[in-house]
Amino acid sequence: MRKRFIKYVAVLSVLLAVVLAKYAGDSDKADEYHNEKNILSLGKTEGHDKTEVSKVETSVPNGDKESEILDKYREMYEHNPDMCGYIYLPNGMEYPVMFTPYNQNYYIDHNFDNENSKEGLPFLNRYSVIGEAGISLVYGHNLRSGKAFSVLKKYLDDDYFDENRFIQIDTLYKEQRYEVAAVVLTSLHETFKYYEYVGIMEDADFGCWKSEIGKYVVKGSLEGLKPGDIIMEASTCYYHKKDGRLVLILKAV
Repeated sequence: MRKRFIKYVAVLSVLLAVVLAKYAGDSDKADEYHNEKNILSLGKTEGHDKTEVSKVETSVPNGDKESEILDKYREMYEHNPDMCGYIYLPNGMEYPVMFTPYNQNYYIDHNFDNENSKEGLPFLNRYSVIGEAGISLVYGHNLRSGKAFSVLKKYLDDDYFDENRFIQIDTLYKEQRYEVAAVVLTSLHETFKYYEYVGIMEDADFGCWKSEIGKYVVKGSLEGLKPGDIIMEASTCYYHKKDGRLVLILKAV
């Protein structure tokens, strides 16, 4: 009887360890998708209910007059006003870029019609200033199908990096071309949290970002980046280490 009890306790201990490990992993992933410093709860813990709007500003970045929206994006925006831009990837795939500051992670598993979707859509960190001076951050999945941001890992190849240096990321109001400056390999467990440096930057903060993220650059250079530049970080999962991330650093040209 005693042996059976000990065996039962051991099984419960293993199950508890698995649950706690999964919880810790989910917490790390949630941390990457926001830099709120515990001000707000995001992502799956919030339930993806877009009706639960916080006091965070929810206007589309880089513009507030619908009359200024480019004709090619107007119909899409009217269908789903969470759209704030459009990205054209070098493999020919293209996606609307979504912005829901009241529930930042909503499009991690929803499509443009607000249906559940494992592919999700590219979405912005809530402090992003897409198309304006500062640092914006867009997230996308690394899928086996090759869709979403899977193509970003090809930038680790020297030839691909050299031959595909430009990516178009439009706002609703302006077409914008970006040059790939560098490729970063990092993880959620590094001392420097790249996702905490998003938005309009003071010169000192920009200098800190440039110095610290530069330690993780594996291709290209940040040498030409300066305060006042329009910078976009495109982030996706990468499996070089636990909870690894590959980040493209792009500068508007």
